Amino acid sequence: MGKKLQIQVVEHCYVHIVDEHGERKCIIPRDQVIRRDEGLSLLDFDGAAIEFLTIEKVAKSSFKAIVHIE
Repeated sequence: MGKKLQIQVVEHCYVHIVDEHGERKCIIPRDQVIRRDEGLSLLDFDGAAIEFLTIEKVAKSSFKAIVHIE
């Protein structure tokens, strides 16, 4: 994959993934932003650069990805 993108937190409850031009590439559903069982919240990574390492299980309206956060 190798394309650098960025996390953008919107209204403290939504997460968008945007490219270098600020164009929204995807929206992470509200129920996936905080993973309490893993102690992870994407709300803590506002502005962080990310890179999709692999994308798995692509569906019509969603996909599962492994992401590297800088």
